[in-house]
Amino acid sequence: MTAKEENYIHYTECCLGLNSAWRILKELQGIEKRTGIHYAAYCFALIEYAQPYTRSDGTHKKYSIPSPPPQLSPEELKLHEQIIRLRHKVLAHSDLTLKDAKMSIFSYGGSPHAMIAQNHLPQFPEINAVVSLIEHTLDAMYVTQSRMLDDLVANVAN
Repeated sequence: MTAKEENYIHYTECCLGLNSAWRILKELQGIEKRTGIHYAAYCFALIEYAQPYTRSDGTHKKYSIPSPPPQLSPEELKLHEQIIRLRHKVLAHSDLTLKDAKMSIFSYGGSPHAMIAQNHLPQFPEINAVVSLIEHTLDAMYVTQSRMLDDLVANVAN
């Protein structure tokens, strides 16, 4: 496999991940009752969104698509950064600095106990806004993906 082929495969995987996030979120939009399963699916969709912007090791090099995508409006850029931050600090890792926890140890009934006070986790973005961001991002990515494929075909023809 050539480096260009590997790059195309990576880019296609990024599109597939964003499509997976989009499908999950579209299904969640139709659910009125929020449950633990809803929360888990939403978290996974946000991780799927962020995956293309994190490192992926290939045979030829390490890949990630540019973050943020260049075509984003200021509102979309803010949302993109919020999702990436959630992925890095909350969803895929447990960043204690974000929680700024304080602990107090005390004795009650002759047994030691610990009380922990901490900040609430950041609020998750609205599903509709994330769906719109993904759609806008994929529209631009499909154009790039098509150009990449045309370039590969041209190289095979030569």
